Formats: sequence, structure tokens, C-alpha cells
Amino acid sequence: MRRLLAVVPLFVALVLVAPAAPAQACSCAGLGTAQKVAGADVIVRGTITDSVDRGGWNSGRLVTYDVAVAQVYKGTATATASVRSPADGGSCGIEVRQGREYLLFARRVGSELRAELCGGTAPASSTLVADVERITGHGTPPQGVTASQTLASPASVRPSAALPVGLGLGGALLASAGGALWWRRRRSAAAAHRA
Repeated sequence: MRRLLAVVPLFVALVLVAPAAPAQACSCAGLGTAQKVAGADVIVRGTITDSVDRGGWNSGRLVTYDVAVAQVYKGTATATASVRSPADGGSCGIEVRQGREYLLFARRVGSELRAELCGGTAPASSTLVADVERITGHGTPPQGVTASQTLASPASVRPSAALPVGLGLGGALLASAGGALWWRRRRSAAAAHRA
């Protein structure tokens, strides 16, 4: 029994002093744009249009992000793509918001596109786009979209607010022109009737 009591403090001391195993956290230090481009199978510029999180608060769940793709810099993608990522930055998930434009760096995993925090995904700033274009070129439209249909900004992915305003103004101009023509004919008819 004395031997057991002598071993217990020694065991506790070893557990407290022994080096811990390295944690499995995201470590993005030192990765430049060229390395991120090389590590990606697909790189696109696009706007996050929706996200679906089917999991609960369990570790390792994946969120699916729908992306309206404006430009493809590496690999292939359609005009609407889905990218899956871990649910939060703590589990190496990308940190994106709906309605904002990003450069998404993804890997192909089976039939899915997967993106992770250290992969390079970031807001599509002019600096980051220029860095990627220096490596990949200017990119191409997504599959099924011609170069003339390629949209240059995230606002062009959404319906333009100017369209309803323009239609409303056009309708008002047509109505006023029609009214002026009717009024002129009525005055001419009245003058002819008096004469």
C-alpha cells in the first residue's frame, strides 16, 4: 500500500509535466498567395447567395454555401456553385457573409468543392484579385456563361434597382406624351368646330 501511495504522486507529476500533444488548430502562418493558388483545385470570384447548416452544434459539421460565380481563375465552375466548409473558424471553416463577394479557394473532395480557413478564401479586394491574376491570368467566365454575359461586380449578380426606376420613368414619359397629344387634338378639333 505504501508503494502505491508513493507511485500516485509520481504519476500525477508526470501527467502535469509531460509535454502535451500538439493541438490540431488551423495554422495559416507563412502561406503566400502563390502557395494558396497552388494548393487550390478551383479558385472563383463570386457572391455568397445562401448558406445551409444542417448540423447541430457537433464538432466537424459542414455548412454549404451557394455562390453566384462571376469569374473562374483556376479549375472549372458553373455560374452557381456550392462550396462546403466546416461550420466555424475554430474548426478551420471559412468566415463569409451572405451578399458579399469573395475569392474562394477550394479543393475537390469527390464531387464536392471544399474550402477551409487557411486555403486563401477572403473578400475579393482589388489587391487580392490583382495578386491572383498575376499568377493565373484574368480568368474566364463560369461554364455556360459567355464573356459578354460575364458580370464585373457583385451588384450585377443581383437585379439592378435602376431597371424598375427606368421602366417607371419611361412609362410616365409615354403617358405624358400621350396626354399632350390628346390635348392638342382636342384643342384643334374645338378650334375647327368654332370656325
